Amino acid sequence: MDEQLRQRLMSLQRIPGPVERPGLLPLGIPAIDKVLGGGLMRGALHEIAAAGEIHLPAAAGFALGLAVCTPSPRLFWITEDMGLAESGAPHGAGIDAFGFAPERLVMVSTAHRRDMLRA
Repeated sequence: MDEQLRQRLMSLQRIPGPVERPGLLPLGIPAIDKVLGGGLMRGALHEIAAAGEIHLPAAAGFALGLAVCTPSPRLFWITEDMGLAESGAPHGAGIDAFGFAPERLVMVSTAHRRDMLRA
């Protein structure tokens, strides 16, 4: 068996766990990467929040774009119940079209805004 194929099969058999490639995830925009010290830290928690309701689609797209750039991505979508009622929730087909596996999305909705931080 070819060594490259053997390594590929071994990587597929790995149990998902903490980030396998620590370091930074550069965004590819020099000015932003410079401010971030080279990029976003892999294996760290990052909050992406829209400045207002009108910006929710852009924030969602940015979060999904980042998630598909990471190995074994997981995305935690935490929102208030009222936010779901007003703006809706991510849809499996739309997430899939982004190249993100819907089963890697964890959605949490809270009754009160103060509970979002606890989540």
